Amino acid sequence: MLAVRRAKLMQIAAVAGPGLLVGAMRLVMTPGEPIQVNSGTVPVLMPVVTVPTKLSPEQQRATDWVAALDLPGIPPSPLHHTRAPAVVVSPDPEPVKPPPPADPLAGLKLTGTMGTNLGGLATINGRIYKIGDTIRPGCKLVSVDTPSNTVELETEDGERHTLGRRP
Repeated sequence: MLAVRRAKLMQIAAVAGPGLLVGAMRLVMTPGEPIQVNSGTVPVLMPVVTVPTKLSPEQQRATDWVAALDLPGIPPSPLHHTRAPAVVVSPDPEPVKPPPPADPLAGLKLTGTMGTNLGGLATINGRIYKIGDTIRPGCKLVSVDTPSNTVELETEDGERHTLGRRP
């Protein structure tokens, strides 16, 4: 019975102890007004740590900039800056369309073809495509000529280009 009480007491101490310790430290370390005691006023002491450091030129410029800010009622800090940057909005922005590549076959390498009269497959840049597949945006595979090892690609504007296998 004594062991059970001791175990419960240890559990309560384990839960409440850290909270009491944090509360006591906050009470001791928090700066505030002097405490009124029956015998008079006792000042609350706050530890002050000063480390003499020399500011770098960038830090000195930032310190000077913050000191020069004139913001009434707001602590001087770049994070509390009240002036919003000007936003320029055009009335009707036109979507920017990337220019089409000069050569639609640039960067494409045909490495193999396979097929019959009914259809075929082509290996371009290491990937296998069938007739009708899109090789890249705006470029579609239209035909595969296995005997000559060539394929025909069609761009969005209807232009057809032949890509052959290099020896």
